[in-house]
Amino acid sequence: MQRKKDGFIKGVLKDLSAAGILLVIVFFLSLMLGITLVFLMLIGEGFALFGSLVFISLTPLFLVLGYLINRWFSRTVRSSSSSIWGPFKERDVHPLEYTKGYRNLFLLQRFTTLAIMICLFFISSFIMGSLLAFPELCCICSPVSIPILLISITVPAVGWVMFTYAFDPYEPEPRAFIVIALSYGMLSTFPSLFLNTFNSTWMEPLGIDVAIASAPIVEEFFKALGFVIILSQVKDETDGIIYGASFGAGFALLENVLYASNSIMNGDGVLVILLIVFRSFFNIVIHIIGPASIGFMIGLVRGFKRPQNGNNISLTSLLMAPGIAVGYTFGVIIHFIWNFLAGLSGWVSLLIFPYGFILLFLFIMMVLFSFFLGTRRYDRFRKEYDLVV
Repeated sequence: MQRKKDGFIKGVLKDLSAAGILLVIVFFLSLMLGITLVFLMLIGEGFALFGSLVFISLTPLFLVLGYLINRWFSRTVRSSSSSIWGPFKERDVHPLEYTKGYRNLFLLQRFTTLAIMICLFFISSFIMGSLLAFPELCCICSPVSIPILLISITVPAVGWVMFTYAFDPYEPEPRAFIVIALSYGMLSTFPSLFLNTFNSTWMEPLGIDVAIASAPIVEEFFKALGFVIILSQVKDETDGIIYGASFGAGFALLENVLYASNSIMNGDGVLVILLIVFRSFFNIVIHIIGPASIGFMIGLVRGFKRPQNGNNISLTSLLMAPGIAVGYTFGVIIHFIWNFLAGLSGWVSLLIFPYGFILLFLFIMMVLFSFFLGTRRYDRFRKEYDLVV
């Protein structure tokens, strides 16, 4: 069955509505984060230990629950004829739609949405910067300034995901799943916060930097766990990058809320906007590229043909675990180097800028390479379809 294509304006509006839904989720999770930080300040080491034990003990349960949710998404939801599951359903793509014109339209829709988000980011950042320049005015306008601050922090994370989504015209992922992935990325901030806080209680007395020894391992692990829920949706390299980038962007989003809140409470004023801008172009990519690499490896491995004999272990099964391990290790290493450079002092710390641009370039090349692989695959499929028909 040929799917109904969205008109240009309708497609852009759907993208923006998904971002609006996400903004509401960001608001409530930001409140949860604030409450968590209050308890950490009041109870300290005991609360960090308690939270760490809870999340560690719940990890096996999450793996089982995530596996069940994944199967439910891939079977019950997909096969249901009820319209309530519409946002979750895969889009049926007819082979004749794999045309250059269709690809260009899809790209144009996504980049139009991205351009709107960039304009919204600079407008909200300018307003927020103006308010922060006058603390009294910011307090008076707090009912307005808080939503504007959340918009300034949310838009860059969604923008990076929209960039990756632009290069998925072939059976594009449902927006509802992308919102779920971003939401999980934000939730993964909580176990990471507890474990890193607890690790600081015994690492710092030993002279060990938590940002280097703990954060890369812990944060990349909890971000990557999101693939347990969404694994059935990763059909190729681009799908893996989209969901991995969503996990990382969601994590960076809520982490930016934390850093911005601390800066405002410390009276840094306009520097908060500079912090958001810097983290929007570099720190988000640092959090994105690790899980995106895992997603790329999952999609790449799934590209191998399974043997017809079901009694044999497929090449896909053999390579899946090593592929995930390679992606995770890569993410930990680049995260470690970033935190190490960020902790340096003097002119040497400026090395963080060229390193950030290198990672930015690598991520963009990963997205474009995946798009190239997908285009070549679907062009070949379309030609085969034309020969059959």
